[in-house]
Amino acid sequence: MQKGVLSFKSVTYNESIMDEIWKLNPRTIPDLDGRIISQYMVATAQYLVYFRAQVNDLKAEIYRISATIENGVAVNMLNVDTKDFKTKKDAVSYIINMVPHLAKLQDKLMKKKEELMAVEGMDKVISELIATFKRELTRRENELYATRMERR
Repeated sequence: MQKGVLSFKSVTYNESIMDEIWKLNPRTIPDLDGRIISQYMVATAQYLVYFRAQVNDLKAEIYRISATIENGVAVNMLNVDTKDFKTKKDAVSYIINMVPHLAKLQDKLMKKKEELMAVEGMDKVISELIATFKRELTRRENELYATRMERR
């Protein structure tokens, strides 16, 4: 993959602006200047890029850990008589629990999966917030246009 493809990894977000956005009272929006709303929109879009990059990195890490566990299980499966277990899943669980390194990896994998579940779907919500800011700017623009047309 070419270097430029991953340039989004260098995106940063402004934490203080994001704190303002997360705490934004909808009743104060009419009092906000359009430039502030534009800043909020861009800041939220930057945050969305950062967020997606972090989620993708987390998914990649989950994949790496899973592959390592699967390889470790495959190696250790040679030392286990699978006839002692009702299912292959039981044999895999036994191996993971009996091999300390695999057990630690399994714990790490579960924590990473919990992290992923905690943020699942948030990218859509953040995109909707960006769209809401855009709609507010469009509403203001249309209102301004209507006012100008009335004056003619």
